[in-house]
Amino acid sequence: AGVKTGETGAIEVDEHMRTSIEDIYAAGDCCETRNLVTGKRSYMPLATIANKMGYVAGVNIAGGNLRFPGAAGTRITKFHEVQIGRTGLSEREALEEGFEVQSAFIKAPSRAKYYPDGRSIYLKLICERDSRRILGAQISGFESVLARLNSVAVALSARFTVRDLFFADFPYAPPLSTVWDPLVIASRRLGIEK
Repeated sequence: AGVKTGETGAIEVDEHMRTSIEDIYAAGDCCETRNLVTGKRSYMPLATIANKMGYVAGVNIAGGNLRFPGAAGTRITKFHEVQIGRTGLSEREALEEGFEVQSAFIKAPSRAKYYPDGRSIYLKLICERDSRRILGAQISGFESVLARLNSVAVALSARFTVRDLFFADFPYAPPLSTVWDPLVIASRRLGIEK
């Protein structure tokens, strides 16, 4: 149709989902979006992103003025009983983007140690060394991965620092969580005093 494509090969759109051709909008897996961590155009063919882009395009086609801010590429899957998720940049990706990074890898219980049937959560949290801004996380375990992944996704959208994440008010109940949430432990390990 003659619309401009970006470096990723996907259709280039602005934050209103407008293409390079007047009155032509595009949304979803055919489009680039802005990476919330790097600020660069990225290709993230994920249903959650595609649906929001479609909503924004529809509102704007109907005369509204809604902007799509971008995405962190948050995703989760389940392999047998193991939940595996990530959001933002991996340590390797952050280094490739030119960030000076620091990371913390922890193994923590999913609930109070004295409560039965708790399982381990494995979490890697990445931050920018100087600014302390959270850049991404990878999390796996048998339970409670989704909630923690969602928390980091919000932290990325809000440009949280390690200290911001440490002081987030996570809930505690022995059958569901620990007093020191794994995200708080990882934040502390990265150094909240800096």
